[in-house]
Amino acid sequence: MEEENKREGASVRAIEAKIREAWDKGHLVILWRDPVNLVSYIRLALHLTFGWPAAEVDRHVAEMLQAGRSVLAHDTRERVEHYLYELRRFGLSTTIERIR
Repeated sequence: MEEENKREGASVRAIEAKIREAWDKGHLVILWRDPVNLVSYIRLALHLTFGWPAAEVDRHVAEMLQAGRSVLAHDTRERVEHYLYELRRFGLSTTIERIR
């Protein structure tokens, strides 16, 4: 009986840790340099996904072209997964990175 309670306690702690991680604003969405898609297409995808003005979109595109990547968002795990899904629907090369 005591061992069963320990297992339940451990699983509850694991679930709580996953919930804390999901709501932690320590996740980034990264756009990688894309040799396939046109820059105008990437600009359109960023504008439609984030609703940014042209100057903000151009800043991220320029950073992507010069540095090879651009950090698009810093938010909760749930929110960055949404952005990742939307950007990949456009066929853009994007990843999520956790900040420690």
